[in-house]
Amino acid sequence: CITTAFHTTTLQHKCCLLHTMSSILFVHIGQCGNQVGFEFWDLLSRQFSSSASASFPSHASQFFDFNQHPNAILIDTEPKVVNELVARGKKRKAAARALHFRDCLVEESGCGNNWALGFHNSGTYKTQHVKTRQSALALPELDDLSLVERALKCIDKRIQMMDTVDSIWVTASLSGGTGSGVGSRLVQQIRHTYASSMPIVVCAVAAFMEGDTTLQHYNTMLSLAHFQRYADSVLLFHNSHIIKMLNSKKATSTQAVSTKDINQYIASCLVGLLMPYRVPKKSPKQSSSNPSSLPSPSSYKYFGANQLISLLTPMYPLNILEVHTSTLLIKSAQHMTSWQYIADNFSRSVPHFDLKQRQINQFAMRVIVRGASSVSSSDRKLLRSILDKNFKRCQSWFHNPSTDTNQYIFAPHNKGMQSQKIENAITVIANRSSIIEYLNLILTKVHLMLNTGAYVNHYERFGCSRDIFDECFEQLQFTIQQYAEYCREP
Repeated sequence: CITTAFHTTTLQHKCCLLHTMSSILFVHIGQCGNQVGFEFWDLLSRQFSSSASASFPSHASQFFDFNQHPNAILIDTEPKVVNELVARGKKRKAAARALHFRDCLVEESGCGNNWALGFHNSGTYKTQHVKTRQSALALPELDDLSLVERALKCIDKRIQMMDTVDSIWVTASLSGGTGSGVGSRLVQQIRHTYASSMPIVVCAVAAFMEGDTTLQHYNTMLSLAHFQRYADSVLLFHNSHIIKMLNSKKATSTQAVSTKDINQYIASCLVGLLMPYRVPKKSPKQSSSNPSSLPSPSSYKYFGANQLISLLTPMYPLNILEVHTSTLLIKSAQHMTSWQYIADNFSRSVPHFDLKQRQINQFAMRVIVRGASSVSSSDRKLLRSILDKNFKRCQSWFHNPSTDTNQYIFAPHNKGMQSQKIENAITVIANRSSIIEYLNLILTKVHLMLNTGAYVNHYERFGCSRDIFDECFEQLQFTIQQYAEYCREP
């Protein structure tokens, strides 16, 4: 049950901007969450493996432990997907480096695409531990705990193994049973366990509006309401929007966009957002006799969760974000190094009007520009001009109306996606009014189904009462009202 009074993360905590290499713990839940997670780790490890060194560089410690294993926990109520991903990780070519996932928690129960079964009954079945290598939680006394309880123990163990922790990132689907149900319960329990001391970011994948499952609209409403309430920020990825953007890049209309393409795009967005970037040193200039020498760890920074929260989601319930990247949206390899081409093509790919042709506005935006070489002052001015024009700003929630909430990070000498041979890239994360249209569509579908009582019995039999439906419905309605109120133009 969600209580409207619960939102413990304070603005003072959110404004604590950390620039040290604190570790991030990732929790991947359900089929979609695990598949997106694998693509993320696959791409990230290739980024760090580009050097000839036998080990990851020191600034990779944000994502990998001292054994170079991912800081990740894989959770599912069916073993098939997790087993496949674990096997794929081990079989990667030596040049790409094997991925060894140490903690994988699975059941053989399934959730039947039902949020209530995942939320209320997850853990009534004995959890099986997939032994990929040496487990961080090979403790027999945990065998009889529920899936969520065991996951919490695993998270706590992982946190104890880290020097400092930046945040916990969760990847999950909104429409299935495991990602939505188990994910909602686990995020709620993480918040209750760590209160405001641990920033939580949820990467939620929204299914197509039609055609997935008959219960997907109920699942989406219930899970999104829980994620929004108990996480500090929700990064929402729409399958339909991603397919539309990727289709515009395809050379021919016969090339269909696959699920793997969608997962790779989401992974590229996260890597573009989180990958540490090299910054110019303030120390004496690099020696001309050794121009290829690597920078020290102190010359790398990253966009941490506390910065993300303080800039983009300082107010509840305005905490739903969207992320876009140019890395998979470039049509012509010949223009990959032209900033004007990249910015123009990228801006055209991102939706700027809703279905009723209303302008999509935004409160705040962070842009990360990664270039293989230096980004000239004229290029910086050009990028700001193109992106500020297309990503239209509405009123700010800060006390000073003149506060510039469109912030840019220019990271020269940082290749955009070197594992894909892309030298220049733009990643944008923004809090935008596009969420209004999506929530209206979901609540309209849910309202029609609730009026007829369709499929409600599937939830009631697993402990989800009509009151929970009403509470989540009212919460998302309030979210729509708040976004509409703040999205007025300045």
